Amino acid sequence: MTVKAMTRREVLKSIGVTTAGVLLISGCQLATPMVQVTEPTKPSEPAAEKGPVELTAAWLAPQSYWEPQLKLFNELHPEIRVKPIETPVTGAFSWGAFFDKVATLIAAGVPIDTIRVPIEGAKLVVALGIVQPLDDYLAMDPLDEALSDIEPMLRKPFQLRGKTWAIPWDFNVMMIWYNMAHFKEAGIEPPGRDWTYEEFLEIAGKLTVKSGDQVERFGFVLPTGYHFQSIPWVFNRGASHLSDDWNKATMDDPKFLSGIDFMRDLVWKHKVATVDSDPFRLMYSGKASMVGGGRWPTLTFVRNNFRDGNITVWPDGGARFTEFGVGAQWMTKLTKHPDAVWEVLKFFTTKESQEALHGGAVSISVRRSAATTTTSEFAAPDDKLFYESFDIAPPKPVPSPPDFSRIEEPLMRGYQETVVSNARPTEEVWAEVQEEVSKIIAERPKEWQDL
Repeated sequence: MTVKAMTRREVLKSIGVTTAGVLLISGCQLATPMVQVTEPTKPSEPAAEKGPVELTAAWLAPQSYWEPQLKLFNELHPEIRVKPIETPVTGAFSWGAFFDKVATLIAAGVPIDTIRVPIEGAKLVVALGIVQPLDDYLAMDPLDEALSDIEPMLRKPFQLRGKTWAIPWDFNVMMIWYNMAHFKEAGIEPPGRDWTYEEFLEIAGKLTVKSGDQVERFGFVLPTGYHFQSIPWVFNRGASHLSDDWNKATMDDPKFLSGIDFMRDLVWKHKVATVDSDPFRLMYSGKASMVGGGRWPTLTFVRNNFRDGNITVWPDGGARFTEFGVGAQWMTKLTKHPDAVWEVLKFFTTKESQEALHGGAVSISVRRSAATTTTSEFAAPDDKLFYESFDIAPPKPVPSPPDFSRIEEPLMRGYQETVVSNARPTEEVWAEVQEEVSKIIAERPKEWQDL
C-alpha cells in the first residue's frame, strides 16, 4: 500500500482539529513529509542478532503505569530498551484529544516506533497510513496459544482491510457498580443477572434518600457526556447512534430515543439520579448508590477508602449487550526496528504480561485465563464478572468510526441539551444531531470506505 506524504496541517485536519487549533499548533507546514515509508517493513533476522536497540513508545498513561510491564520485558529482552514518552492531554480528556496529540508528535518528527491506540482510533490510524499490519510476523509466529485465549470480538476491531493490524492487550466493559452497604441497609437483594430497566428504576427509587425537598443520596449517577458510560442505556434498548458498520447515523430510531429518554427521566421525571462530571466521586462519598463504570474506577474507590463496591451486569432494556472498548500497542510505519517492535508486541500477549496487567486492577486482561484467575486485593468481590459478562450478554464494541473526534462533538451537545439540562425535546434535538452526523459521514474520503 502506497502512503501519501502528509504535512502536519493535513494530518491535524484529517483527525478533526479545528481550524484555530491547526493554526496554533502547526504554524507553517513542514518541509518534510510526515510519512516517508511507502511499503510496510518486512521481518528480518531476530533483533537480538542486531545488537542493542532503543524504541520510542507513544503509550498513553504515565511512565509509572508501564514500569511493571517493561521490567518483565527487559528480563526477557535486555537487548531491547523501550522508552515511553508522555502524551499528556490538556483539559478534559477524550480519545479525540489524544489522537490529536499523537499526530502532532509524529508530524513534528518525533521518532515513534510503537503507538498505543484503542478501538476509538483503530480505523483512523489505518486510514492515515501511519501503522503497519502484523500478518507477516503472525505467519512466522502465529501465537496460537495466546490468541485462542482471547474473546474473538476483542480481536475484530483491529482486523481491517483483510489484515491484522494489532493484537488486543487490555479492555474494559460497562457494568453497574453498586454499594453493597446501601443495598443491605435498604433491605434490597443484590441485582440479579437478569434484572430489567423497570427493576433498576424501582431499586434506584428505594435507594434515593431525601430530606424534605433535598436529595441526600441518589440511587444512580450519570456522567455529563454521551460516551462509554452512557451508551449502554441505548445499546440495551437494541439501538445505537450509528449502524453496526458505523457508516450510517441511526438516531432517528425510536429505540435510540427511548434510551435517551430513559436517562433523561431518571434525572428529571423520577428524580432518582443526578448528573455529575465525576460520577465516581459521588459513589465513593456515599452520595450515590449505583454508577455505570468499567474496571478502571477500582483503584479510585480504594484510594478513597470505599470498599463496599461490587459489580453486576447492565439491566435488560429489551435487548442484552455488553459494551466494550479495547486497546492495543501498534507498530508504526516510521520504525526502523520492526523486529524489535514485534518482540514487544508479542510480549504483551504472554501470561506474564497479562497477569501483571490484571493484577493492577484498572484494565481487564484480554486473556480469559488471566482475567478469571488473577486476583487483586483491590478488586470487587465479583471481579471475574467483567470478563464473564460476555457469556451473559453478547459483546458489542463502542462505536468507533474513523471520524470519531468529529462525530463526538454533536453527540455530546445532544446529550447536554436533553439528559443534562432538560432544555429541549428529545426528538427535536437528536434530529439535528442526526443531520449533522450524517453530513460528517458523507464528507469522508473515498479511501475510507473499505474500513
